Amino acid sequence: MNVFLPQPTLTDGELTVRPIRMRDAKQLERELMFNRGWLRQWEATLPGTFNHFDTKASIRSLLTYARSGGGLPMVLEVQGAVVGQLNVSGITQGSLSSASIGYWVAERFAGRG
Repeated sequence: MNVFLPQPTLTDGELTVRPIRMRDAKQLERELMFNRGWLRQWEATLPGTFNHFDTKASIRSLLTYARSGGGLPMVLEVQGAVVGQLNVSGITQGSLSSASIGYWVAERFAGRG
């Protein structure tokens, strides 16, 4: 099913959750690299296989998936700075109506509610 879902921008206090854009690649990559040790415990990758992030390719893939109606890729911002990412994926409409949510946040912003 090719259903485009509008992507809202949500704000609560200092936090903004907005649709991801290609120009977010550099900031996302910087945060992923800086928070490598912090995020490692939650990564679903094979140990010892990390070499680099291809954030542009990842964003392109996420945007393609979003256009098909399967996902909502978002970034987390605090005061205009990208500090994490949130993805709604596996969106299924109809009688099942389900999805999965995954996110990561920079260590310095973790635990703020």
